[in-house]
Amino acid sequence: MSTPGNTATAAPDEAGGNRLVRQLKYSAYLIRKNTLTTIGFSIVGVLIVLALLAPVIAPYPDQALGATDMSQALESPSLKHLFGTDEMGRDLFSRVLYGTRISLQIGILVVGLALAIGVPLGLIAGFVGGFIDEAIMRVTDIFLSFPPLLLAIAVAALLGRSLTNAMIAIAIAWWPWYTRLIRGTVVSMREKPFIEAARVIGTSPLYIMVKHLLPNSMSPVIVQASLDFGSVILTSAALSFLGLGAQPPEPEWGLILSTARNYFLVAPWYSFFPGMAMVVTVLAFNLVGDGLREITDPKTRRL
Repeated sequence: MSTPGNTATAAPDEAGGNRLVRQLKYSAYLIRKNTLTTIGFSIVGVLIVLALLAPVIAPYPDQALGATDMSQALESPSLKHLFGTDEMGRDLFSRVLYGTRISLQIGILVVGLALAIGVPLGLIAGFVGGFIDEAIMRVTDIFLSFPPLLLAIAVAALLGRSLTNAMIAIAIAWWPWYTRLIRGTVVSMREKPFIEAARVIGTSPLYIMVKHLLPNSMSPVIVQASLDFGSVILTSAALSFLGLGAQPPEPEWGLILSTARNYFLVAPWYSFFPGMAMVVTVLAFNLVGDGLREITDPKTRRL
């Protein structure tokens, strides 16, 4: 038998849970309503499955990791080698498949690192203001004054040629965008009544930032992160193409394209398949980003 106190506690929790369910259902409705968004989410889902199951699906996993077979060099697509082979006789389908895993890992790690740097700085700058805000935003402006790709190239060249250093370089070039985005959101919210009420009752600044401002500021950040996912993959491929990212024999798409350009006339499939994989992946994440923007835009929600 429940007490009145337990009933009073359960009622708000139940109401909050019902509201969350309604929000999720409406979000799912918006995704289904937009064909392009549905396609984007479907492609991303397939890419995730392919990345997770690459060792199982790949017909030649050893070749994906670098094993060679010169007797089958530059073979055209066939039932034996769906995407053909490269100049070392390695199965291109297996390498592109493993490249999917690498590209998704790059996107997750780089965007995650950029968020880990940019979000706290933007949150502090927007809430505290004053000298701290000025200092953080002036440093941010310095980074934003360089084109992201150019800055990533410079940092990657400074750190040394490796995929890990390339990811660090891209994150360094990307975090200022999140700092500026979340700082603007926090500035517009910090004088709102619920924040003022929290201050009046003596709530600590850290609690206000983490429990009130951060959750209410993440929607545009999530949308931007989903859109940046494809751009990060492209930037990483560009660094690998220039020799500053992944190094042989890693099956990274940009590195594969860098080598494939030397055989474009005699083996066009060598460039086509990794290039199409990149195009489809970036397009899918852009479609997902557009869909998330529609879902999180207050003008389109009717809850």
